[in-house]
Amino acid sequence: MSGYSFLDLSKNTIQQSGDSSLYAQFLKKYRRLQEGTVRQLTIVHIGGSHVQAGTWTDTLVDSLGIHAGTGVSGRYLFPFQVVKKNGPASFTSSSSASWQLCSSVGLSPCKELGISGMVASTADTSGSLSFVVRPQKFQHHIRSATIFHDKLSPYMLLPAHASPDQISMQYHLAAGCTKFSFPPGCDSLTFRFVRIDTGSYPLVIHGVMADTEESGIRIVQAGVNGASTTSLLECRLIQQQFSEIKPDLVIFSLGVNDVQNVHFSPEAYIARYDSLVSVIRRDFPDCSLLFTTVSDHYRKKKYVNQRSLAANQALHTYTSERGLALWDLFGVMGGLKSIASWQRAGLAGGDKIHLTAKGYKLLASLLFQAMIPQSLRKK
Repeated sequence: MSGYSFLDLSKNTIQQSGDSSLYAQFLKKYRRLQEGTVRQLTIVHIGGSHVQAGTWTDTLVDSLGIHAGTGVSGRYLFPFQVVKKNGPASFTSSSSASWQLCSSVGLSPCKELGISGMVASTADTSGSLSFVVRPQKFQHHIRSATIFHDKLSPYMLLPAHASPDQISMQYHLAAGCTKFSFPPGCDSLTFRFVRIDTGSYPLVIHGVMADTEESGIRIVQAGVNGASTTSLLECRLIQQQFSEIKPDLVIFSLGVNDVQNVHFSPEAYIARYDSLVSVIRRDFPDCSLLFTTVSDHYRKKKYVNQRSLAANQALHTYTSERGLALWDLFGVMGGLKSIASWQRAGLAGGDKIHLTAKGYKLLASLLFQAMIPQSLRKK
């Protein structure tokens, strides 16, 4: 981190108080992944545009996988290119059909939303949807895919890269998904769909969990441009989709969009977070939770957003009282007005909100060092 004197590395730790057993569960399973006694560790990263861009999460997960001696063994895919939105560079999508996007921050309400915070839908009677996953070491080992869709979908979905007698299919009504298993050698995913009734309901896709047979990190990037704690509460299918994904760690990186509101209330902000925590803790008591504070940023490129201070103080208090893990992103960045230093160093964009690819990679490196104690990083 030499050359970045504005960073406050003394704050680059995971802060915990009281009962720290919940985050310790994650560290215990990470050690077991290193030792080869568990196959997979599933991480869900929830946030706004910082997460949707993909570089922060991808770099973090690559670091975790490399130091565990495994790699990435599963990715949650959403057809960003098909609906003309930015997304992670770790995979691409294409389709022969015409698709529309509905998200938790859109002007038109969505019928139902899940972990991705958005859905892609098509009214075409038939077509295909394809994904190519990078990097190369991950591509050639995809053995299963779970497609999350509307429970009562009027369409039949089938993989196009294998003959029907080579495919195993299971429909999970409770989670609203269909799971397919394929023969070895799959380097991409293509699903063909056809309408099987005469109704007018569209095909609605929430996302696809693609998995290999290898040990490693499974990652679900749940980033939506403009997302806030308010919009996340609208994603009412998270609970049932989590039952299929089975997260080991959920990282919450929300707040930048919450504090844009001039009527921002720290109490309401924490109450919304607490509602999310209650849902997860009730049904997934062993799932670890990690919160990141609101990053330093400006409003309209020139006004320091002082509301971040109130949001972060409230989050510090909340996580301390509940014994939850917290990474002080705001403090590590250098505190109030530090985003200007990040911009001068080529780590942040001109809007003084978003980071550059270099900045997100630095963010991921800092978070990795905070998350994994030195003892677990020794080979």
